[in-house]
Amino acid sequence: MHRKLQKLKETDLHVHTVGCYHPQQLFEMAKDCYREINWMRFGFLERYRDVFGVQPDPVAVFERACNTLDLQELEEISVYQYSAKGQFEEFNTKSLFAAAISGYYPDREKHEPILSPIVQRHRKDGLKYVEYRNAFATSGEEFKDWHGRFAEYLKDASDQEFTARYIIRLDSSQAVPLLAAVRELIQKEA
Repeated sequence: MHRKLQKLKETDLHVHTVGCYHPQQLFEMAKDCYREINWMRFGFLERYRDVFGVQPDPVAVFERACNTLDLQELEEISVYQYSAKGQFEEFNTKSLFAAAISGYYPDREKHEPILSPIVQRHRKDGLKYVEYRNAFATSGEEFKDWHGRFAEYLKDASDQEFTARYIIRLDSSQAVPLLAAVRELIQKEA
């Protein structure tokens, strides 16, 4: 029984890539490019204003964090504080901060800076099997390129000690054409 429980401690079956970042990781990812990040991506600023009643200024937050190395403001914008009432919209809105930052890199055809900190931390935490989920929704070649790069990185990150699996969530309104794109990706890897 003890071995089975140990295996459970070494497994995470459901992590979303944008939900894996700690404030320090977000700071490291964005400290050199925060002025160039599209903070409107995924409607982050507008949704934050609608949900929390105040519109943050991520550029100003990063400038203060870079000058002081104090990440409290960054944490307030990006970390959902658990509440027994469970406000999914608040949680989801805060995750868009990480999505805006992580979206900067694939726009420049760089996936490693977004995935490497997550995989490294999971290895350090002693995880041996992780299923990463990503819901980036677009179509056509962009969809295949984005998800193909994620899948390839996680495949290459896997070894005898660590297994990373990649799960793509398909938008139900585009499920049939997206499923065809996923099949193309799978056939390409086979």
